[in-house]
Amino acid sequence: RRAEEEKTRLAALRQTLDAAGEQAVVERAAALKARQAAEDDASLLPKVTLEDVPAELPRLAYHEDESAGLPVTTYETATNGLVYQQLVAPLPALSDEELALLPHYTGTATELGLGEADYLETQHRQSAAVGGINVYTSMRGDVDDAQRVRANLVLSSKALQRKAGDQLALMRDTREALRFDELPRLRELVAQQRARRDQSVTGQGHSLAMAAACAGMSPMARLQHRSTGLAGLRSLRALDRALGNDSELQAFAGRLEQLHQRLTAARPELLTVTEPGSRGELLDAAQALAATLPAGTTDSLALAPVQERRGECWLTNTQVNFCARAYPTVPVGHPDAAALTVLAAYLRNGFLHRAIREQGGAYGGGASQDSSIAAFRFFSYRDPRLTETL
Repeated sequence: RRAEEEKTRLAALRQTLDAAGEQAVVERAAALKARQAAEDDASLLPKVTLEDVPAELPRLAYHEDESAGLPVTTYETATNGLVYQQLVAPLPALSDEELALLPHYTGTATELGLGEADYLETQHRQSAAVGGINVYTSMRGDVDDAQRVRANLVLSSKALQRKAGDQLALMRDTREALRFDELPRLRELVAQQRARRDQSVTGQGHSLAMAAACAGMSPMARLQHRSTGLAGLRSLRALDRALGNDSELQAFAGRLEQLHQRLTAARPELLTVTEPGSRGELLDAAQALAATLPAGTTDSLALAPVQERRGECWLTNTQVNFCARAYPTVPVGHPDAAALTVLAAYLRNGFLHRAIREQGGAYGGGASQDSSIAAFRFFSYRDPRLTETL
């Protein structure tokens, strides 16, 4: 209908033009096409040469210690009085159901109560002890094989230097005393997650489209599509509807608690970034944390290899399109990975911007090499065209 209305509007405008007006439109269109095809004078721009690039990466000094059996890695640098600490543990072997539950766990773990304290009391404790605390997963494809994945669960926080002891105590309790019996709170958190994800579709449409296009290229790409991509959003909507039933909500809380026990069974390592001279104090504080940690498990996450061709179209409430195409390439350890990264920037600035935005009318477009999943992606953002762009 919109296309027909546009044709009618243009036809009406043409009726108002005389021969000179029509010729002016033709000449302007030809001038625009010539300008878009013209090569800009790159000599006018400042240049970055190899002399501007350091030959080596900076080497940061660090210390590796052990505090009551807990491995501790410390970087001492100027932090303006802050201390950053992370508990990093390998993800254990998880079933497909547990993997689907993982983003809900990481999204709620620091929003619930601890021990005898409900979630409101815990939030007050967090505000008093730290400047931020969160749980997330860190996954990377192997440097030589994107079909193999290395995955860790990270509990991260930052605090004032004088609050480092309270910070570690809060991190310990988040691992050991997290409660899942506040069912209305869980229901509220899932509803909030759905609302945020629903509202982010048009803002992140190009990223979601690329995730869908890459989903058949590596196990990590497939997991990303199923957890934080469009497939994950579809599952989140179904979960949000299901949790309106009290028995479903109770079962969901039980599954989260079981997953929590699995994830915290692995013995973590502690990473600390702090002011120079405070390492000894933090090692003493880490001893109290180490005394309560489990012995650890030996199994680690292993995802089934996948490499398949996929073609999908997802419909949403938007008047523009988000297009993506992806091609299998190489992991980060391959000699071609660096060249593909440079090629993506060259295509984005040298061709795709002009073809997709200036000529095609999209708000943006480009290319990127993602070596962690061994994929080269093309995308357009807020694109009035579909098949022409693809």
